[in-house]
Amino acid sequence: MRFTILLTLLAAAVAYAAPIEVELVRRIPDETDNSGPSPHRDEKRRCVMPSESVTANLLMSRSLIVLGIAAVLLLQTKPWSRPTQRTPSAQLEESHPPEMLPRPTPELPTEIWMLIFDFADTRTLAAVSVTCRFFHAISMDALVSHLVWQSPERARRHLSTFWVRFQNKGRSVSSLTIKFTPFLRSETVAFDVYADIFQAMSVFRYGLRRLVICGTALPDNFFEFLDGLPSLQDLNLRQCIVPPSPQHLRTPPHLQTLSLVDLSPRCVGVYSAYFVHLFPSVTNVSIDHGPHAHHCSKLSVPTIECAPKRITLGPAVDDVSCLHYMDTLSLFRLHELETLVVIVTELHYPPFICFDRFPMKDNPHLTQLRRLQTLVAPPHVVELLARATSGLRRVAIQAMRFTILLALLVVAVVYAAPVEVQLVHRISEEARDQGPHRDEVSLLGHLKSPGNVTHIIGEPFAG
Repeated sequence: MRFTILLTLLAAAVAYAAPIEVELVRRIPDETDNSGPSPHRDEKRRCVMPSESVTANLLMSRSLIVLGIAAVLLLQTKPWSRPTQRTPSAQLEESHPPEMLPRPTPELPTEIWMLIFDFADTRTLAAVSVTCRFFHAISMDALVSHLVWQSPERARRHLSTFWVRFQNKGRSVSSLTIKFTPFLRSETVAFDVYADIFQAMSVFRYGLRRLVICGTALPDNFFEFLDGLPSLQDLNLRQCIVPPSPQHLRTPPHLQTLSLVDLSPRCVGVYSAYFVHLFPSVTNVSIDHGPHAHHCSKLSVPTIECAPKRITLGPAVDDVSCLHYMDTLSLFRLHELETLVVIVTELHYPPFICFDRFPMKDNPHLTQLRRLQTLVAPPHVVELLARATSGLRRVAIQAMRFTILLALLVVAVVYAAPVEVQLVHRISEEARDQGPHRDEVSLLGHLKSPGNVTHIIGEPFAG
């Protein structure tokens, strides 16, 4: 197309210069014929020939100027294509729906994209990571931030392939959950069967903040692994076989939440499987049996230095007595305790009773409860702690209606200040068809003055 335009401009330049050349050729013969032989002919010819040379040079200059301007204009213009002419019938036959082009991605900062990806699930992150290199680079950290291993085979395969290749991504893992199948009680267990997995897990040591381990025989290097987790904040162990713990860790992590449930030692009666003493700065503790588990009441337990603000004592499987909970509670430093939750599952089904005397004897260790404000417990514990502390503001009582009234009476007599009391009596579906325990009672009462319940509403108990 450009070549055709250039030829056209060249032809125009030649046509522009041609008339002047013809006029000069015709003018010169007229002058020579009419004059005849003359002595001045040579002089006239000498005058005409220089003008002829100047005119030719002028024409050449004009042509070059025109060609130069045309070339400059041609180089500055953008190429275009000739539009195709279609008849209306052809347009109707060949018409296609308009193409939906994606809107350009806004140029958001990388930090904003990373915050968005933190709220996406794993499937969404996997789809986003394959769209482009930019999203792959910034979504990879969010994709590996929460790991879940449900079998030792998967854990070993993951550690030996992905994490060998991308060790620099270990800092991006903030949560690791290990859910293996617990061993049978009659099964012979090799305690170090998972030692290689915990050894390879050191790649996560700088970024790991939450660790959940379930159904695992912890190897001997487990506490060494814990000692190398400076960022760990939440530790949750369930149904694990625990090796003997050291007296202390060199650099214990600053835990905020510690949950130890249904732990077993390798040798029953030799040491405790509950190692609360290793974390002196933990603020939220949830345990079931406590350090004196499996009827090892005379077992020597290291001194617990932590002063938690919230303690949850779960149900001991083979222990119904509330004295067990009080013995466990007395091992902690209680001067910072604000919330205490005691769960007794035996009160959810017949015979709905605890085999403890009511009221219970005073416990000298409970005099430290100066900041206790929220209490969820059976009536025996509520009555005991109502006499040991003076700051209760919210109380939830779990028991039968008769014992609830006894505990409510104690709270009403002891406290003159307003106390919010939640009365709870829960039974299972099977127990509703047995005898007089047919209805479930859940009452919320506000004690405005001693012994005076002014407002009662029904509300289900969220256990």
